[in-house]
Amino acid sequence: MSAIPHEMADLTVEDFFCTPLRTRPSISPDGTRIAYLAPWRERLNVWVESVYHAR
Repeated sequence: MSAIPHEMADLTVEDFFCTPLRTRPSISPDGTRIAYLAPWRERLNVWVESVYHAR
């Protein structure tokens, strides 16, 4: 089986070191919430959201 070469776009230094959209996710012990770090006004903040459970 041979690999098909794909062209890759260049990655700039700014893109490589930019703040991620979301990072460090954590699920609550009961599984009802998720917390993560995300930027807001150029600072990382802790965000907590409820997790939807389809039953």
